[in-house]
Amino acid sequence: MIHPHDFEVSSPTHEAVSRGWLELRARRNRGRRGMTLWYALGASSLAACAGAWLVLRAPQPAIDFSLPVTALSSDALPHELTLEDGSHLRLAPQTQLQLNRSSEANSISLELKRGQLDCEVSPKKDRVFRVLAGSVTVTVLGTSFSVRHDQRDPMDSFVTVKVSRGLVQVTRSDSGTTLLLHPGESFSSEASMGAKSAPEPASSVETPAPAPAPSSGAASSALPDKLGESARELFERATQARRSGDLMGAAATYESLLRRFPADNRSGIAALELGRLRMDRLGDLAGAQAPLRQALGFPAFREDAQARLTLVYAKLGNRAACQASRAQYDSQFPQGVHRNKLAAACPQ
Repeated sequence: MIHPHDFEVSSPTHEAVSRGWLELRARRNRGRRGMTLWYALGASSLAACAGAWLVLRAPQPAIDFSLPVTALSSDALPHELTLEDGSHLRLAPQTQLQLNRSSEANSISLELKRGQLDCEVSPKKDRVFRVLAGSVTVTVLGTSFSVRHDQRDPMDSFVTVKVSRGLVQVTRSDSGTTLLLHPGESFSSEASMGAKSAPEPASSVETPAPAPAPSSGAASSALPDKLGESARELFERATQARRSGDLMGAAATYESLLRRFPADNRSGIAALELGRLRMDRLGDLAGAQAPLRQALGFPAFREDAQARLTLVYAKLGNRAACQASRAQYDSQFPQGVHRNKLAAACPQ
């Protein structure tokens, strides 16, 4: 039989109790410090991530498009923005751009001071979109293209234009020539040397010698229109015919596009191209008048079309029409690049 007194139960002393409580408190504090450290590290990481997210996702400063001139620049990183008309711009690193408020309605004017600008231009029929880089002006309706301006000093700069989609019109103020670039084509100009390169000076107001007619064995695009062929398909077929040297086929297809789709955005380009082909390559000055007049209805091509129409009248010997057309050009484009050329061809 076990008696309670067989077991000796000793009560802990006060010192033992105190040591126990101290050890327990130390263990608890060590655990809290570890948890506190992990909490602190986690919180700081989250704060750093949040800070980085805020930096990366921070909205760009608002651009006041009402100002006459707005200067933009990018440093080591690219800069992107969207204009009022929905067009998207991307400034490559080390790029300087100036947005100029144009006095013309439905007109956007940009000046590339330095660097590279990539543009995704929203298609708008009555809107004129221009980029000025040195002595080169790029005019578009709706397209994707890039302009690069390398300026070593005020008298020495190099401009390149590359077209991804759509078409652009490139005008040189120093020579007064105008080019029409198609997708995949490019333009380059050494301003100090006057050098330029392009696959074909498609819409220059210069008048080269007529090209020889395509050989009888060459395939021609001057075929009856395909049923259901869209404006885009007609335009692409005309462009392919022009590139392959089938100028008669290209002219016929452009004419078909203008007849069937007079309000399409491509019609302005097609009218200018048809007028150019008939005027410069096919020797048909009388036939060039109608498409050039039609091109006048498209703001982006109005200046070049008016200049060409004036030269057509001059070559036909129609002095009254030439002078009236020149006066119209001078009135609409007082700083136009073709003023001197028209003054020489059609003196008042």
